[in-house]
Amino acid sequence: MNKELKMIFKQAALALSMSAVMAGGVSAAGLDAVYQDVVKGTRAEVAEARATVNDAARAMGQESAAVKASKAMNARLKAEVEALEKKVLAANERLIEKRAEVKRERDTMSAVFESVERHEILVRDLAFPHGLASHYDVAAFPKNAMSLERIRHLWLNQSAQIAATARVDRVTTQIFETDGTPREATVLRIGPFSARTEDGHEWLEFIPSSKTWRVLEKQPGSYPSEAMPVDPTFGAEMAVAADKDSLWLKLKPAGIIGVFIGLVAVIALLLGAWRYAVLQKIGAAVNRQRKNPGKPTDDNPLGRVLLAAKEGSDEAIDAKLDAALTTELPLLEKGVGTLAVLAGIPTLLGLLGTVSGMIETFTVMSDYGNNQPDLLAGGIAEALVTTELGLIAAIPILLLHCAVKNKMKTIENTLEEEAAGLAALEALKSEGANKADRV
Repeated sequence: MNKELKMIFKQAALALSMSAVMAGGVSAAGLDAVYQDVVKGTRAEVAEARATVNDAARAMGQESAAVKASKAMNARLKAEVEALEKKVLAANERLIEKRAEVKRERDTMSAVFESVERHEILVRDLAFPHGLASHYDVAAFPKNAMSLERIRHLWLNQSAQIAATARVDRVTTQIFETDGTPREATVLRIGPFSARTEDGHEWLEFIPSSKTWRVLEKQPGSYPSEAMPVDPTFGAEMAVAADKDSLWLKLKPAGIIGVFIGLVAVIALLLGAWRYAVLQKIGAAVNRQRKNPGKPTDDNPLGRVLLAAKEGSDEAIDAKLDAALTTELPLLEKGVGTLAVLAGIPTLLGLLGTVSGMIETFTVMSDYGNNQPDLLAGGIAEALVTTELGLIAAIPILLLHCAVKNKMKTIENTLEEEAAGLAALEALKSEGANKADRV
């Protein structure tokens, strides 16, 4: 601001000097002095301007250097930020991996803890009640939080349990019959798995509440004397073995469809047996009549056909034979068509049971998932048992139908052959009579 005021002041002084010259009141010496002043002032201004320019150039250089330094710093900071971001991403990935590893370890430990608790229950509720606990310490399992000491306690008890399960001993004690009657007996015990009386070879089940044995209500099949069955399910498989020969348990999954299959099978077998017996009797009568065609009787189809052919005149004998056959054949075919229909019904009912069982299976899967085989077994058993029953019922019915149909066809062929032979004989007689008349 001061430099601008000085410049304005100098310009005003120069203007006044020029005005004085123009007015004629200043001499040459005065003008020269003015000129020198102006030159001095101009030089001073030029020097001052150059100084100003130099200052500005220095300031611009400093600002340019500052800008360059700032850009370099920004680039360095950007690189540092990118490096930090990469480190943060890598740290996040490692953190995610560590969290997943921690979760896996937690799940593994949870599975271990659950297994420990489950085996504690097995040892406490299944092994201890069978009297094996008397061979080692039966202190109650710790109820505190899961720890190495608790796992060690389980391990010791299971080790003792494994050793005790190999023990085969005889114990004279009181057992109970199926009706609750007590008696003394020597019990042959195979670990905690199986037990039987040594004298009568009756299989026993252990009653944990009273710590005694009771005779199984349903005894499994006999075993060789040198064989000793072991039941690792503590009696469950022994009960299944006792019921495995029960026909009712095998057919029970078929349900109402199995009942219908049985009814159809009984009706079809009775109908087939009845028709086969009737046709057998008719066939025997037809064979007797066939050996004695001159004396027809009305107790068999062939005799009735022969009697119908002899009624009236010998004219139109073919029509009389056809009418007689038309009357007899439906009587022979009676029940054969019904038997054919009944032979197909069990198969269709078996297919219906298969579909019903599969529907039940998928319904259980949708409601409870596929990790409960006990629930899924019902529908699968229904599907398989009804299919098996349908085939078992249909096959003998089909065979019986074939036998009945073959017996019927045999009788029908006999009737048709005899009728054709009789018609040919009558035709020859008629032709001979016509020739005799012409002669």
